[in-house]
Amino acid sequence: MSQNGSSVLTAMTNEIRFQCGLPHGFHARPASVLAQALRPFAARVELVKESTGASADARSVLSMVALNVAHGEACIVRADGEDAEDAMRAIAPLVEQGFGETAGVERQEASLTDASTIPAGLRRLNVRWIAGRSISTGFARGPVMVMRSETPENGSRSAGDPELELQRVRDAIPNVRQQIEARLNRAQGRLERDLLTAHMAMADDPALRESIERGIRSGASASGAVREAAAHFKSMFKASASAYVRDRVIDVDDVCQQIVQAMGDGLGGSSITLREPSIIVANALTPRQLMGLDRSLTLGLALGAVGATSHTAILARASGIPAVIDLPDVESAFEDGRNAIVDAVGGFVLPEVGPEIERYYAIQSRALKNRREKLERIAATSVRRRN
Repeated sequence: MSQNGSSVLTAMTNEIRFQCGLPHGFHARPASVLAQALRPFAARVELVKESTGASADARSVLSMVALNVAHGEACIVRADGEDAEDAMRAIAPLVEQGFGETAGVERQEASLTDASTIPAGLRRLNVRWIAGRSISTGFARGPVMVMRSETPENGSRSAGDPELELQRVRDAIPNVRQQIEARLNRAQGRLERDLLTAHMAMADDPALRESIERGIRSGASASGAVREAAAHFKSMFKASASAYVRDRVIDVDDVCQQIVQAMGDGLGGSSITLREPSIIVANALTPRQLMGLDRSLTLGLALGAVGATSHTAILARASGIPAVIDLPDVESAFEDGRNAIVDAVGGFVLPEVGPEIERYYAIQSRALKNRREKLERIAATSVRRRN
């Protein structure tokens, strides 16, 4: 068994059999590592899930994720073609090393807090509160910035000549890759780099491209075909028994929004430039939108349909941003510019803040700060004793 994930069962000239040791199965990040490794080779390579016999093109991140390979399942990577042996030699170390996944990334996925009620001290104040689930910890207080959901424009563009529509997509995808590469150069840490690499592989995914081109040849516009392809893969992910796979839906949306935006059609996902410390409110916040925010000014997140193991949630935890998800009708519950509280310790939000609530959270924040400092002192003392 390798340190990070996959145990190799047998290795043949053109075939590697292994047991998936990744805690969340074969998801987007390891799939993108495999797809990227195959770029120099012409060989046909597939990932096979032994229990079902289902296979996927190993150059297609979306197809591999859709296989739903879970932790502990037996798999085969199989190659065919004149440089198949070279491809296998490049892949073998990746399999042995768990496709670059580390336990550190997985540990960022903290447990959730359900808020069935609120503390007695707040109940006495008759506050208006909205229950959700916390995906990080801490308190945030400040003015709200609402990122409104965007609905694709109905009939924003009718289909033109299929060859012209195909060319628009073929021009857009390299542009999206260039945009993601530019963000890679500004990435903050390995987690962001891995996420952006996965998005770049999705943008260039052959299965996505084939689905889009099929839609255009069936009469859809380029942007309509992109949205149809996104819906296809999202439905496959949503059918998974794994919450981790289901939460990759937002990544498919994120990448396909960028392709639509690169074609100049419809809407490509809103962004906000923060000019003061703020709480961000959104129904669905994509990883790209979160990475685009000045996180030194992002006090907290109040979110709706964002999965607890989504890359948005993982980035929020890694950045130390107090965040609560699963908030109903979140965009209509807050007013831009009005102060609010995100209580990511209790798993709820307060859309309105009065003087008594201010005093309550001033006390709670001091208590939380003291607890953290005490734990840090204990940890430092323990390290010194071991040394």
